[in-house]
Amino acid sequence: MILQKLLFPKKGICEEKELYFRGSIDGVGESAVFLKDKETISLETYFNSFSIGKWMAYTGLDELSLSLKVTGDVKLKAVNAVGDKKDSVFMARDTYAKTAEMTRSETEIPISVDAKHGGMRIYFGRLPQEGILFLEITAVGDVVISGGAYETRDRDDLNDIRLSFNICTFRREEALKKNVDKLLSGLIENPASPVYKRAEVYISDNGQTLPKDLFDYKESVHIIPNKNVGGAGGFTRTMIESVLYRRGTPFSHIILMDDDIEFDTAVIDRTFQLLRLLKLEYLDANVCGAMLELERQYMQFESGAFWKGVTIKSFNHGWDLRDQKAVSANEAKNAVNYGGWWYCCIPTSVITEDNLPMPVFIHYDDIEYGRRLSKNGIILMNGIGVWHPYGDNKQPNSMNYYDERNIMITMAVTDEPATTAKMVDHLARITTRDVMRYRYEAADVSFSGIEDFLDGPQKFMELDPVENHKRLMEQNYKWIDPAEIGIKLADPDDENAPDDALVIHSKRYEDYPAVVPYLEILCWALPLFGKTPRVIDESDIGYGFLSRSTFFYDTSRKKGYLLKREWKKTKAALKRYFRLKKRIQNEFTDALEEWQKYRDTFRTLEYWERYLGIEKE
Repeated sequence: MILQKLLFPKKGICEEKELYFRGSIDGVGESAVFLKDKETISLETYFNSFSIGKWMAYTGLDELSLSLKVTGDVKLKAVNAVGDKKDSVFMARDTYAKTAEMTRSETEIPISVDAKHGGMRIYFGRLPQEGILFLEITAVGDVVISGGAYETRDRDDLNDIRLSFNICTFRREEALKKNVDKLLSGLIENPASPVYKRAEVYISDNGQTLPKDLFDYKESVHIIPNKNVGGAGGFTRTMIESVLYRRGTPFSHIILMDDDIEFDTAVIDRTFQLLRLLKLEYLDANVCGAMLELERQYMQFESGAFWKGVTIKSFNHGWDLRDQKAVSANEAKNAVNYGGWWYCCIPTSVITEDNLPMPVFIHYDDIEYGRRLSKNGIILMNGIGVWHPYGDNKQPNSMNYYDERNIMITMAVTDEPATTAKMVDHLARITTRDVMRYRYEAADVSFSGIEDFLDGPQKFMELDPVENHKRLMEQNYKWIDPAEIGIKLADPDDENAPDDALVIHSKRYEDYPAVVPYLEILCWALPLFGKTPRVIDESDIGYGFLSRSTFFYDTSRKKGYLLKREWKKTKAALKRYFRLKKRIQNEFTDALEEWQKYRDTFRTLEYWERYLGIEKE
């Protein structure tokens, strides 16, 4: 039984060789590794090491081997590496902190080799209880490695797994078509995949723009026109259709997937095989995928997260997964209580008519529902991850509204609220954050989100989510070509750039000393001398640093928007801040109690049917 195939870098998916092989990687190609005499390649990588500690903990694994397609003579060494970190890298709500100190120890594992024509099978003589397992392969003469897989014995006590891939989309036809076609050709219609004929796709079409024949009317693809009620409404609609309204053979699990991720179908094969071998006590656990940055594919954004109050800890954030220590340390357990819905596998046993997500439109839907389900366990491991677009400054202003409103709703319905004093402090932080970046409109929508929470659940139920979102969208900045306002741009490394071209700044929080935000407060209060804007990209910290304006430039769109420091807007933001501070001090505790009274109502199928306007047949 194949558990995990060896992967190779692929054009169009990921070409970072060190996510797949380590050592003599010059000869690494898309389907083979070519080694010269005495060159060594190691499988101690994110995609090709084996998470032996997790497999031993969560499954009934009792035998493991590695089949290797190899031509030529090799020397082999099996290694068990165990990593840890003194402190986890985390993403706080307003800042990033990089404090991890990784450690790594290794032990050689005895092996026996059964050579055969065109390859060999390596049997691991001992199965460690923690860390990762991998091979180091040294060539004796010229060697070609063209494939391989970690395997275990065939067994007849496998869990019966059937998957529903649940995708929410809004007018992203090209990205959606690409990913669904990949699911079909690589898994559902691929006899070589364990998922073959054991999965279907459910798509919530929030934009109601997808043609019915987009996937040639395949029975395995279900397109559901849906109101534009955000990711929460779209994903919940797919849960309702694939689980609660399902008439055919029931699914054992759903996998929630964003429509714009990049992924290798082998990641889903691995998830599927893991589910088939799960111990009984872990059958209700979520299997969550890590998020890697699409722009820097070796960089991990998050491998599970922890939420409480106004704090989000995004574990192992900012880790370069090409780093040897990071691969083994990434397997260390963290206090994870939710996983992002870019790739999240949920057992259908927990999706019931009285246990659906909260109707919060977008943002924090995965946190609240994941936190609710976390009592059943959350499984993460190397090699189960996807790539997703990332950029701090790309977030439209409208999202700030949902961030602030929904974090407070989540606090209320999970019985883990922050104190009133903490909320006042949080209000001060987001006000300072946006005003210092000249993002006055972002501050306005953040204030509106907090006000709508304080207005209570009854007013929330009267709110039309579609019309409310349209109003919020009006607060988003208008994108323009920099040439329209006379801005010429230059890359920092471009030695031939014109003298009047402006450099695009791209420094993240982790690239600055911790004192920088405090220095920016001082800079903001000083007279401004720079008449030209400071140009920033989607990842920059976003401060003006004595400039009168900043121009945010999206490197993928090739457009941006101009932000200016304006005293009139600053005073208006501060005035609204003080009014809202007083409301929080007087009303926050009562509002929490009101939301707690209504939380069970919001989670029911009956409420969702009314909310989505579902007409029963």
